[in-house]
Amino acid sequence: MKIAYCLETTALWGGVKVVFDQAEGLASRGHNVEIIARELAPPWRDLPCGVRAVSRVWEQEDVSSFDLVIATDRAHVPALAEKAVRLVHLVQGDDEACVQTDDDKALARQALNLPIPKIAISPELARRMARRFPGRWHWVLQAMDLSLWRPAHHLPGKRRLLLVGPFDGRFDGAIKGLPQGLLAARLACEACGLRLVRLNQFNQVREEKPFYKAKRYYHGVPPADVPAIYQSSDLFLSPSQAVEGFGLPALEALACGLPCVLSDISSYRDFDDTDDFALWAPPGDPVQMARRIEQLWRDPALQAHLRRRGPEVAALYEKNHALDRLESVLDDLVADIKDRPAVVVRSHAGPASEYYAREEKLCLEGFSDVSRPEDAPLLVSANTLLTAGELLHLAGARRSILVVGDATLIPTAHVVMGLCAALLADARVGAAGPVSNLAKGLQLTSVPYGYLNRRNYEALADRYARKGTRVEADVLQDFCLLLRADALHDLQPETKLTEIPAAFREKGWTLLVAGDVYVHRFSGMLDPPREDLQALVPPAAMSVLDIGCATGQFGKSLKVARPELYVCGIELNPQVAWEAEAVLDCVIARPVQEVSFDRTYDCVVCGELLEHLASPLALLKHLRSAIAPGGSLIASSPCVTHWSVIRDMLEGQFEYVPFGILCFEHIHFFTPASMRAVFAEAGFHIEQEISTRYADGPEAAAFFRMLQGCSFAAPKETFEIAELTVLARPV
Repeated sequence: MKIAYCLETTALWGGVKVVFDQAEGLASRGHNVEIIARELAPPWRDLPCGVRAVSRVWEQEDVSSFDLVIATDRAHVPALAEKAVRLVHLVQGDDEACVQTDDDKALARQALNLPIPKIAISPELARRMARRFPGRWHWVLQAMDLSLWRPAHHLPGKRRLLLVGPFDGRFDGAIKGLPQGLLAARLACEACGLRLVRLNQFNQVREEKPFYKAKRYYHGVPPADVPAIYQSSDLFLSPSQAVEGFGLPALEALACGLPCVLSDISSYRDFDDTDDFALWAPPGDPVQMARRIEQLWRDPALQAHLRRRGPEVAALYEKNHALDRLESVLDDLVADIKDRPAVVVRSHAGPASEYYAREEKLCLEGFSDVSRPEDAPLLVSANTLLTAGELLHLAGARRSILVVGDATLIPTAHVVMGLCAALLADARVGAAGPVSNLAKGLQLTSVPYGYLNRRNYEALADRYARKGTRVEADVLQDFCLLLRADALHDLQPETKLTEIPAAFREKGWTLLVAGDVYVHRFSGMLDPPREDLQALVPPAAMSVLDIGCATGQFGKSLKVARPELYVCGIELNPQVAWEAEAVLDCVIARPVQEVSFDRTYDCVVCGELLEHLASPLALLKHLRSAIAPGGSLIASSPCVTHWSVIRDMLEGQFEYVPFGILCFEHIHFFTPASMRAVFAEAGFHIEQEISTRYADGPEAAAFFRMLQGCSFAAPKETFEIAELTVLARPV
């Protein structure tokens, strides 16, 4: 590839160093890389690639000869947008939030809103920015040369506290938080007898003196000499504010095995899945930062633990691993159409309905977000017989085809790129598939924590992309399958999609499970057996009415365990009701509000039903006549106070998804209090109330940390409830 990086300056800034690191790494892999800047090559860095100084405005600069032009400055992006054939915006921070003037904010918004690909320097930053600026967002990893950034054999014992970064006197607006950091250092040094060491690209001793004067002050140090300063220190403090894009010095300190006190911000928390690699302090709070430093200094065992964990975290960003990701992203952006897979999505096999139509639309939009206009996915009928010959026809001149046999999945930006990287890993790989929550064999992965919205799902998928590994497999499922066209040519044209992986194996092609590609599937979630609700059906009950029975899987499971039960179902969709008739004793294919009950039941079940109704109260009153004397009603419904919903609303989001609390068929939402109230008004007494909670992940932990110090009428547990289930009886 021939790549140009466009810079405003080559001065020793962190963001400039990131560009030079990327350029150097790409050049070492044989790419033709040039840095175009308004200054000559910097004296602080020798590069294997050229640096060209330009004095003309960017609109006059000819960049048409490059395969890819990567701009970092918000002012350059609009100017280059009309000139560069393939322009990419490298985003290293929250530009809109960082700048001070209205003009700069408008310029940042203009650049971020342009319909061009964006590359963020971390997964967390990509997710954060994509919430406000939709489009084709990719992410890369910071590259750490672990041969340079490595721990000293032991702590030097010089009582040195290291603080890195430029000083910005704005106490509330500084990105790096140095004013607060200096105040924290002052308190900690006085309490523990520590000596502050400052590392800055500039000499700002005079500006910093009113806050605290460092014992040693390094400035303008060549990057090759910086690791030695880290290795000669005993503790590290990073006080960056929440708008920090990544915070490379913190990762450098971890790589050097320095016990760290880090500000509790999402950029730092995202370094690893667990948070035991540092001590955390609220950003902007010098008193708490100082207390954490003192706690760390007085606890040798904790220091030893952090010295071990820091390099383990930094290893995730090893230079070659980071370059693999960068190269994969850039390859995807410059790939010719023949090198990009055709995407075929099979329509839902179930009955036609608005629900399934919206589900398929969401799936198609997900792939469109990560593809160029000419890569728009093709939706084929559920009745289309996908064979090797038909797939080759659909692939056209392209070298691969991505077949999505299950339109109930929502892709992330990594799905296409990750599967392509797996397919290209070896010339004998014929097919690659992802891992999923609903799969078999090697493609089934355990989900460490629940997620109920797209943002948390994408965060989990990013973690797989950062850590997952590829393994060979004997079989692959067709819910999401990337196929090599050359391998398809080896097969009989009539070979069915379900038979293709096995046929590939017979022809000597390799099958790969891409453990770095995770997709969530909703299929099977719309008609679960609901063992939790089965357990609430009273042992003495002889008859059950299941409202919204779908294909009858709940009643079928009940009858397996208790064959004597009479189970009747009510289902609005006639085709689904027809399927339920095969497993239930009776099925009524009408809206429940229109049913006049000619008999009563010992137990009425409304699993995930009330939230679909405009008037749950009216239905509950209507159902009283269906309950036999002494009978009961079981109901379950999502809880809208769950932290994932509250956090999204605090960020201005209320995004519907196919399943969960914000399913796009839900028109009524419950809190624990409102659930009790509607049952009481309908004339029911709740005998048992069950609150379903999921294992907390990193995003949940971040939300509850944010709540610390806030005063709410509801207890913390209210925000943990994902679903409400009640067992009630008519009064």
